[in-house]
Amino acid sequence: MPAQPTKPYWFDELRRKHEGYPYGPADARTVTVEHEGQTLRLLMPEYTPLTAVRATAMSGDLLFLLGEQLDEEDEEGDIIEGGDGMVMVARRQTESKDTYSLLVCHVIFPQTLQSSGCRES
Repeated sequence: MPAQPTKPYWFDELRRKHEGYPYGPADARTVTVEHEGQTLRLLMPEYTPLTAVRATAMSGDLLFLLGEQLDEEDEEGDIIEGGDGMVMVARRQTESKDTYSLLVCHVIFPQTLQSSGCRES
């Protein structure tokens, strides 16, 4: 990953929580994520935007992901343009060492993803 330029720094400020709700197997989809040579399963609410994971980190039972929202088609066939960054946190499921459920998902500016070194201009 390239070093961050000394000036200017980029800052993406997330303050207010907008949504929060429970979800379970019936309304989740599973995606696979690679982390340090391991293939992990990530359970996400079905309406979470499709995201290409660009970077991962792990600490204990938490998995941190940085990704880029992909283009997708809505129910009417219209294209929802991707390109925004996504910051996500997932927690390991107690019954499986390689399955995580998504706890946090926030949209971040494309410039934030670019400043992280995870997206080219």
